[in-house]
Amino acid sequence: MKKLLFLISFILISFITSSQENYSELTWPRELKKENATITLYQPQLENFEGNKVDARMAVSVKAKGDLVFGAIWINAIVSTDFDERTVTFESINVPRINFPDLNDEEKATKFSKLLEDELESWKIVMSLDRLIASMAEIEKLNDLSSQLDNSPPAIYFRTNPTSLITIDDTPIYKKDDEYSLEYVVNTAFFIVKSSNKYYIRNGKFWYESSNVLEGYSTVDNAPKNVQDFADKYGEDVVLDSIELATDIAPELLIVTKPSGLISTDGEPDYQSIEGTSLLYASNTEDDIIMDINSQEHYILLAGRWYHSKSLQDGDWEF
Repeated sequence: MKKLLFLISFILISFITSSQENYSELTWPRELKKENATITLYQPQLENFEGNKVDARMAVSVKAKGDLVFGAIWINAIVSTDFDERTVTFESINVPRINFPDLNDEEKATKFSKLLEDELESWKIVMSLDRLIASMAEIEKLNDLSSQLDNSPPAIYFRTNPTSLITIDDTPIYKKDDEYSLEYVVNTAFFIVKSSNKYYIRNGKFWYESSNVLEGYSTVDNAPKNVQDFADKYGEDVVLDSIELATDIAPELLIVTKPSGLISTDGEPDYQSIEGTSLLYASNTEDDIIMDINSQEHYILLAGRWYHSKSLQDGDWEF
């Protein structure tokens, strides 16, 4: 890989002076061959278009000695439009950013950006106006969709002991089963039933009992026979991993009726430093919990979204 990266760097530095091809044709991808390597630039993907200014990104691949490496470049440009020919020409091209994951040398990356900028400007990239308009429509559609996303944080709970989050979709809705003389909650993915004014939840290999559907659960050795028979017939099969089979400690239950997230650590957070940064991470958890020493902010990742707060316990979380 080191030899390949050296070769890529050499190619990217040297191909500028020898490229004299005419790149005004409306064809993509476009290839540049240099010695035993092929550099391919793929059609720009529009990210923003305001007035005569365009922001776009392009995928790039370099194939040399049988190895293929991919990267990306971002470009800003001033464009001119020919409505008769239905074309758009990219002018005054700037390359503010490149990303080759294996090209970690900042000096080489800066030089590469400048060389690509010179090369792309000499190409006078021409695109179909109709294709660009179609891309704009896609951007507007994506912007409309993103504006509809609700990134408000859910209710986020933090625990330092084993805890299971049990979610009910709003107020519990019950359905009666006369055969087993019980009622079960239908607006949840969990097994929750009511029998003889008691509520029962099966969580893994443990059974829980409470007089309140939303709180106060304690473990019991066995649920009543009608509840167990109902679970055997209609409940999902319980598949336990080796850790669940080995543990005899029943997790506490946290029952919620609105979108919520649970983060937990095995005891108090055990923070470890991330070398070369001002960041700490909690090592005694399977959750993503990061602390920034400078800002004293905690960052957590839930369902693909990042949230931050000064405190883990009852934190005022923000997206």
